[in-house]
Amino acid sequence: MSEVKVIFKLFKQAPIADSVILCITFFLTVFTDLIIAVNLGVLIAILYFLKQASNHVTIKLEPLPAEYPSTRGCKILIRGPLFFASLSKLDNIISQTDSNSELIVFDFEQVPFTDATGLEKLKIAIDELNSANIRVECIGMSPLVLKQLKQANIH
Repeated sequence: MSEVKVIFKLFKQAPIADSVILCITFFLTVFTDLIIAVNLGVLIAILYFLKQASNHVTIKLEPLPAEYPSTRGCKILIRGPLFFASLSKLDNIISQTDSNSELIVFDFEQVPFTDATGLEKLKIAIDELNSANIRVECIGMSPLVLKQLKQANIH
């Protein structure tokens, strides 16, 4: 429970989305039951968080670094977690790569973690690129991401 003053203060200071989630949870508590309201409130908050997290993931094409002279290809720079909510961005970027490329470098330097869906999509993408005779390299992995890639048999 909370006092009315605390709730009004929270509404003034909290982001609009948080206030909306709080209102939904409050009304569900009144019109249904506390267990349903809290569970739905948590679920809505999780979905909102995932949407916000995926909005902060950027994946873009860049030219190959200087250490790959006279090689046709590109680097795919990933900033943020590679997880199920960001995979459409990866699909979009991979579809923009040149089919005449010899090499595609995935730069994981700014990837804090991946999930199973992200790893599976990456594995499928690498297999498809390899079947098109495009060599793939993964660089800049943190120890955690390197461990996750090894566990998923992505080399």
